[in-house]
Amino acid sequence: MKHRDVILVATLIGFACFMQSSLALDVNVYGLCERNMSLDLDPNIQIVPDENDEQSSGIFAQDFTIARAIPKGCAVLQIMDVYDDDMLLFGPEFITEVWTMSVGLAMTDFTEYEYNDLVVDSWSTIDSSGNNVTVTTIATNNTLMNAMGSKADVANWNLGGNTYAGLISFFDRNTTKQIIGTLTIN
Repeated sequence: MKHRDVILVATLIGFACFMQSSLALDVNVYGLCERNMSLDLDPNIQIVPDENDEQSSGIFAQDFTIARAIPKGCAVLQIMDVYDDDMLLFGPEFITEVWTMSVGLAMTDFTEYEYNDLVVDSWSTIDSSGNNVTVTTIATNNTLMNAMGSKADVANWNLGGNTYAGLISFFDRNTTKQIIGTLTIN
């Protein structure tokens, strides 16, 4: 009986040691979940998700095209989940600046202009959480986006947690304010 107890105790100690070493493994696992996006807009406005979701450099993004035929207007909305520890360490202001800078680079491709040369106005509005959002109005003449209109409003803001919205809007200012002010992700 004692020999059996010793084997049982040795087995339990061995199992406990194995469990401790296996519990010591610490690995980040990233996953996406389906959530609901809500916007309170004119019923004539359509929202169409783009087919190609993007994942790069610690960000998962999904793009949407928002369009209205009369009066003509459109916008590109990007919802981003940031999971890169380094980007999160720098905080929301950094993430917003990086996104805005990447839009600026895209806007100035194949032109002689710098992004700051295209800025014609800066204004602010309130998002659905009551936070201020800075919106930069840029002239799109001689850029890749001038086919959409002569001016675009560009904004990026935190929707809560690690979720951000990026907007390039060719709508009028009131519609742009409405997009920013009513967008929620649940």
